[in-house]
Amino acid sequence: MSGQMSLFDAAEPMNRPRYLEGDAIYRVVLDVVEEFTVSGNFSMGMDVFGERTEAGRTLWRYWLDGKDGREHAVFGEYEMGGRWFDDKESAYELAVKNRWVIDNNALAMRAYLMLPIKPVAYVIEREGSFPVICQTARLGERAAFEQRPYCYPFVRLFATEKETVACYLKLARELAAEGGEPTAFCPKDVYRINDRLWAGYEYAERHSDWSALHDGLRPPPRQQPANGSAPVQKKKKTKSYER
Repeated sequence: MSGQMSLFDAAEPMNRPRYLEGDAIYRVVLDVVEEFTVSGNFSMGMDVFGERTEAGRTLWRYWLDGKDGREHAVFGEYEMGGRWFDDKESAYELAVKNRWVIDNNALAMRAYLMLPIKPVAYVIEREGSFPVICQTARLGERAAFEQRPYCYPFVRLFATEKETVACYLKLARELAAEGGEPTAFCPKDVYRINDRLWAGYEYAERHSDWSALHDGLRPPPRQQPANGSAPVQKKKKTKSYER
């Protein structure tokens, strides 16, 4: 019969995606806010109760492109509010809270406090990929900064200065052999994994205990910077890895 709804028509989702191509989406990773834009979407084929789309409330997931064009991600609209936000202010509010907890528990080494000794750094440009930086430096007597090509940054702590120097010299030789062009050393914040290892925020989030961020601690009220970025806090004491 003309105009009669088929079985396949009945299974079509009745709702529409919440976010459209070009919408801004924010992800909070520890105390870092990453900005994405929606590039597409697809239906999960079921609603929040796990029923098929005949229920008419299909879940949507979205493909995301990072602001710099290098990062890509996928998220579901049902994940919004935990680490995903469609509101920039809310994302930075969580990042500021997390930074306060991290700094007050000495869970991060901030790049602006690092005092590199004999830093070396190279930029590598290869066809079909973005330029990447590899770099190393000693940080005091018993710590070394390490960032190999296409890898996360790390800071490794050693028992003796001799071990530190050996690690640094070995890595400096390996990085020089990569064939990159010398460039300025650019340290990154690293976060505690254990007593001997600190790492970039993406790696650290997956490989360390961050229960402190979820125990209800709240920072004291403070004025949000005009540019909306997370504030930089002063250290009360010099940590051992800075000496």
